[in-house]
Amino acid sequence: MFCPHCGKQTHETAQYCENCGPGNRVAQD
Repeated sequence: MFCPHCGKQTHETAQYCENCGPGNRVAQD
């Protein structure tokens, strides 16, 4: 799915997407 908060495509969960916004970016891709 594409995560607008990340600004990138990811195979992670929606929860991951919600938590990787600016200033709160997770380490993994």
